[in-house]
Amino acid sequence: MTIGTIKAIVSNDTSICEGASTKLFASGGAKYEWSPSAGLDNPSIATPTANPTSTTRYKVLVSSGTCIDSAFVTVSILPPPNANAGNDTAICVGASTQIGIPAEAGNSYSWNPTTGLTSPFTSQTIASPATTTTYTLQVTNPAGCVKSDEVTVTVNSRNERSFTLQPDMVTILPGKQFTANLEIPSGVNDWSVQLKYDSLLVKFNSITGAQAIPDDLKGELIVSGNGGSRSIPIIFDAFLPHTSDTIYPIKLSFDASKVADCETWSAVGNILMLADYCGKNIRVVSSTGKKYFLTVKDRSIDFGVGLSGNVRLEVFDYVGNSVLVVSDGALEAGEYSAALDLPVGVYYCRMRAGLYEQVGKVLIAR
Repeated sequence: MTIGTIKAIVSNDTSICEGASTKLFASGGAKYEWSPSAGLDNPSIATPTANPTSTTRYKVLVSSGTCIDSAFVTVSILPPPNANAGNDTAICVGASTQIGIPAEAGNSYSWNPTTGLTSPFTSQTIASPATTTTYTLQVTNPAGCVKSDEVTVTVNSRNERSFTLQPDMVTILPGKQFTANLEIPSGVNDWSVQLKYDSLLVKFNSITGAQAIPDDLKGELIVSGNGGSRSIPIIFDAFLPHTSDTIYPIKLSFDASKVADCETWSAVGNILMLADYCGKNIRVVSSTGKKYFLTVKDRSIDFGVGLSGNVRLEVFDYVGNSVLVVSDGALEAGEYSAALDLPVGVYYCRMRAGLYEQVGKVLIAR
């Protein structure tokens, strides 16, 4: 609109990226008044800087004395590109993770810093920083609009935890209890371990400070608890060996499902050492006892125990002097065999178990 001889002249419509600014131009008069004033640094000059948050149509009134004219200019806001660096994540030292999302056609990408990145100019890349790092992804679309986003990759140190049975070697005696201490490392919360042992030699008795699920038929014991940096005593019962071995291992393993991120667990069992005892030469033939019996062979004795209990098996020379006590203690019901290491001669063997008593003649020949 023109009143008098004045004519308002403005710059052309323009487009800018979100967050950017542009300078507007007007001429033709002595005074200028732009509206709306939002987004303008000075609405009363001919060349204000516009920084609108959305597409805006500006009107300028140009006046000179009593003459007034107006004109319009539109500043359009171009949409920014999609910048998504992905979710913050945590890795262990030496590990890697993927950051970013799939690319959109026409956009260009760059990451900063580039340390630990396999592809710093792609929308997605593999990050393996040595320390906790915040990466900034900058995305530029074909219109030149730029947007950025950040992602933090936290790097956690690796922790090694070791469960052990102490002492390393335990001396055991048949019929006697022994204790193995389960040492729990520091820094653990919910944990579970498994002990495996010879079921004919060892049976679980009791535990203090943790939960235990025994399976004595398989020779397995699952121990679980909460919290670390402590010692848990486990009491076992020892029985007569059924082999000629004198060393028996207790194996220890952990439940891998309980392991937290960046933790490495290990488990070390211990060794049971058979001590010297009077019936050391006795071996279990069968763990199921049906009846009492005593059978004497050349340099060996076979006998059966019908019910678990005390069994005294003693060897005498021909004049009645005791020369060897094969067994003098509790035996589980079962069938046994004992080797005799005696000089050449005639001996007598007597077995007493409850009401059962039997004597047999032993001939040791070359």
